[in-house]
Amino acid sequence: MDPDGFKVIRTLPVEMERLHGLARDGEGIWCAHTTDKVILKYHVETGEVMDRIDLPPDGPSPHGLSMRGGEMWYCDANLAGRPAHDTRPDGAEIGRVVLQA
Repeated sequence: MDPDGFKVIRTLPVEMERLHGLARDGEGIWCAHTTDKVILKYHVETGEVMDRIDLPPDGPSPHGLSMRGGEMWYCDANLAGRPAHDTRPDGAEIGRVVLQA
């Protein structure tokens, strides 16, 4: 997106249906796919998948991303009182992934 005029510059088609969270990382952009419990890194020009983080079925549902100093932070969409999204017995969490160079 153009930050001055807020016009769309480029879109990247994705096959998964519930996207929640983006974090820029070099030539890529990480995207959290909450329902599929996967975080994919797409090339910003081509849309090619560059990297992938699969989370276990009973793990967090990634929702929101931030990057800083080689670490990716996410929040967990599992919410207490919402059984449809609460796949973890311990409830929601904030987590981080340390990316290897």
